[in-house]
Amino acid sequence: MDEALTREPWVGDAYSGLLIVAESHYGISPEDDTVDLPSNIIRKVLSGAIETTFHSKVARVVTGQFDVEVDLEAFWNSVAFWNFLQRSMSDAKEQPRRADFENGQGTFIELIQNRL
Repeated sequence: MDEALTREPWVGDAYSGLLIVAESHYGISPEDDTVDLPSNIIRKVLSGAIETTFHSKVARVVTGQFDVEVDLEAFWNSVAFWNFLQRSMSDAKEQPRRADFENGQGTFIELIQNRL
């Protein structure tokens, strides 16, 4: 793994070539803040261990299915997901630093060229 790439992307089993890029994770405990954080969160969403409006809203927007229930498992298994910022924010009030975005730019290029 590249030194700057501290978050591996989620890549669904039926990955179709669509990469969804979010900004960062928020309010993650230090013990859960690992290289596999994006994948671990999506696995928990798909298993029903956690519920988030973010994951269902993204699925609805991308599929255009606003009035019906989206098959979250099918959707998330067809995409890749990654956070541009390579560290978690403590909460929604914390603002990323310029260096976070600069690091994200390099890691995004690494991800596109060598991982997907």
